[in-house]
Amino acid sequence: MVDCVYTKLYISDMDAERIQVRQFRANIADFLEKALSGERFIIERHGGPVAALVPLSDLYQVTRKEQPMGHRVAFNNVSGGEGKTFLTFHLAFALADLGFRVAALDCDPQASLTKRFGLHDEEGAYQSGSDTILPVFETDDPVLPPPVHVQGIDVWPANRQLVDADTRIMSHMGRLSHLSEALDKIQDQYDYILLDTRPNVSPLLSASTAAARYFLVPISAHKGLENLDELLRLVKLARKEDRSAHIAFFIPNKVTSTRMGKNVLQNISEYTEIAPISPPVRQATIGPEAELFRTGVTRHAPKSPLASDIRTLADALVKATRPGDEE
Repeated sequence: MVDCVYTKLYISDMDAERIQVRQFRANIADFLEKALSGERFIIERHGGPVAALVPLSDLYQVTRKEQPMGHRVAFNNVSGGEGKTFLTFHLAFALADLGFRVAALDCDPQASLTKRFGLHDEEGAYQSGSDTILPVFETDDPVLPPPVHVQGIDVWPANRQLVDADTRIMSHMGRLSHLSEALDKIQDQYDYILLDTRPNVSPLLSASTAAARYFLVPISAHKGLENLDELLRLVKLARKEDRSAHIAFFIPNKVTSTRMGKNVLQNISEYTEIAPISPPVRQATIGPEAELFRTGVTRHAPKSPLASDIRTLADALVKATRPGDEE
């Protein structure tokens, strides 16, 4: 529960328009739309405040002090093409918009997440292994290099040099946990640490998985369920580092209203004994369009249906990582 004294002080200091209850009742849709865009309102009755209408980001800021943060979230599916990078990118912006301190680690040598952030737009930029997470696997004292600051998000980029991580880990299997150990040293600086993992089984995938507590599993087609046994093996591996590691939820991604889309949703629903199913994320061209502008859809087209899906997913993640709501 939020500290009442803290909340009262917050409301008294809040830069907000004061409105009467009758005004709010008569124009509730308009006020909700304004709150969505960041405006704040104190609702009064008989000359005194009775409620506040604020963006969700304000609520999370108020409650943050009571919640241990530094949540490590890996987007994981051994099958490729399910939307791991897409969701990592857009969810990073949605969480940052809510006021959270967000880090994003590109753990895939293909560097798709890095490219979405525009870090490879300039020829030769961030092409050294020392720019990536590779250094943590090259020493007995794992430390991440400094991140790149992009639109309020701290990014650890990737490039083709990251392929060498597999060799480093294979030659020193004790370093499989080094990414997790490196994150231990910085996790207090962030509320959410998102890891975009590579497809296909490899030592680097195992190390990236072992560094997370929560796993979000995007599924966009029947293929996304084909390697579930391997995914569960990876989660078991992660539990050696963190006994609370688990699949937070499966994410129906690139959802359409076609018969095939409905069949995929039906198939995913059969796995609720393993993990819950998140609200779906629809397929929409506005997502790739936002990426062309190197920004998240919640900023590029905040009123679009896809932006609403991403915000709903962000809210689901916040709820899943609250103390008491964890598995």
